[in-house]
Amino acid sequence: MKWFKLLVISSFCWSPAVFAGGDMVKGGKAMYTDFSDPSFCRDLSEGGDSWEVLCKGVPGYKIRMMGFDSLMPTPDPTAEMSLELPGGKQIGLWNDLSKHAIKGGKSRLTNKKIEWRYIKKGRSKLYYALVFRVYTGKKSKLFVARLDGAKSCLIGATGSNEKARKIADNLSQPCIR
Repeated sequence: MKWFKLLVISSFCWSPAVFAGGDMVKGGKAMYTDFSDPSFCRDLSEGGDSWEVLCKGVPGYKIRMMGFDSLMPTPDPTAEMSLELPGGKQIGLWNDLSKHAIKGGKSRLTNKKIEWRYIKKGRSKLYYALVFRVYTGKKSKLFVARLDGAKSCLIGATGSNEKARKIADNLSQPCIR
């Protein structure tokens, strides 16, 4: 039997944390945010050579991306990606991500879509992971972030959708640094 401890991050944000190690999510589902739809992101840029966008996510999480070139919204290697929690607190992902990206060129975040992993609990959806792609030249890698409020972090990187989902669905997967 699976045991989950539900942490209330805000009245809108619930995230599963694990009591016992080794728990795998059974019946995990996916929802997607499509960045090619301009209604999902709001431009926060103030001009100049930098840009910043805040994109809709799921209850309790938004995606903030910013960079230092004029090719918004296709981030360059100096771009930052972070999760934004209610109240504006940000969990930066780019520094840890850049350590595990493919070497040998400019890295950029996907400008297409990202996957939010969740389980259903009654009528509620409990979001526990985010899967997104980072390109370096013509090669790409999928990154997985654990969604756990202020404890959110990167938990893995792989080249395969199937492996990314396995990483996401392993609730005891530790943060990578």
